[in-house]
Amino acid sequence: AREKGWDLLVHLPMEPESGPSEAEAIGVRDDDDAIRGRVLAALAKTPGAIGINNHQGSKATADARVVRAVLGVVKEKGLFFLDSRTTNASVAGTEAAAMRVPFLARDVFLDDVAAETSAKRGVPEALDAAWERTLALAAKKGQAILIGHPRKETLAFLSEKLGLLGGKEGPRAVHISELVP
Repeated sequence: AREKGWDLLVHLPMEPESGPSEAEAIGVRDDDDAIRGRVLAALAKTPGAIGINNHQGSKATADARVVRAVLGVVKEKGLFFLDSRTTNASVAGTEAAAMRVPFLARDVFLDDVAAETSAKRGVPEALDAAWERTLALAAKKGQAILIGHPRKETLAFLSEKLGLLGGKEGPRAVHISELVP
């Protein structure tokens, strides 16, 4: 990632509201020391990371104590937090503001499984719809943060679509670090 000039983030496993947690996921039953240790261990496995974003985490990011413990390490290390927004109940933005931790939140999820399942044409239709939402939001707000999974279909889609951006007018792709407040 560094050789290609990409921004590198830790994709930190956090407890979901339902379904199984990943190994070493940060959860609401963990005490602050355990959370700190898991965040530091994840950072040690990802040298050069400039930020952290949550993997899953709908339960954990809705818990202020858990979020504060994670953000404490983020602040200490001079990083930023990108909320995947896996729940509308996330308190990560509120807690980050209170702690003065640089914070960003996902606007659009590119390859949402539920959208892909319900789309008549499946994955291609869902990807196109998410992309169009992203472009519309970027035009309205001046920026939009799009996240997705490193799946074959998603990567092929992004390779095509990102290649069309960057003209003199209209949206362009930027490094996430350029959006950090």
